[in-house]
Amino acid sequence: MHTKENIPLDIKLLPMTEDDLDMVVNIENISFTRPWSKDMFLGELSNPVSNLFVAKLQGKTDKSGKGGEERQEIVIGYAVFWVVVGEGHIMNISVAPEFRRQGVGRRLLRFTIEFMEQACVTVIFLEVRRTNHAAIKLYKDYGFEDVYVRKNYYGDEDALVMRLDPGVLSYPDEGF
Repeated sequence: MHTKENIPLDIKLLPMTEDDLDMVVNIENISFTRPWSKDMFLGELSNPVSNLFVAKLQGKTDKSGKGGEERQEIVIGYAVFWVVVGEGHIMNISVAPEFRRQGVGRRLLRFTIEFMEQACVTVIFLEVRRTNHAAIKLYKDYGFEDVYVRKNYYGDEDALVMRLDPGVLSYPDEGF
């Protein structure tokens, strides 16, 4: 019997468009206690240093990822990151809860890092909630290291600032 962990998802990583925003904001609202608004995503879409990509589930699927009627591709995750003067900053990565632990976050993170490598960044930074142990483990799997703690960064919680030097990338066995 297959479990959701061993059935590979057929996804494409594509540039985010305004048409994706309702699905993106829905994932954002479910995922975070202080979510970005639709206007914030619109601002990022027009920001020249910002890069936004979505993971879209392909094929005949319903919202659970199971077979269904032919339907429009659905957004199941996204990444927002900046490239500024040789530095990268991961602003936001999220995956819809029903698609977590299936490699979507890893695909988005790896894509983001590779995009930044091609843009010749020399360092990548991110902030993550100190209690988000799954995300911290994922980032460490890719070679990110703790830099310092930003107190009350999220208002209700501290952020752990992490750093990756692209010259010391670590790509774990991802199984896809």
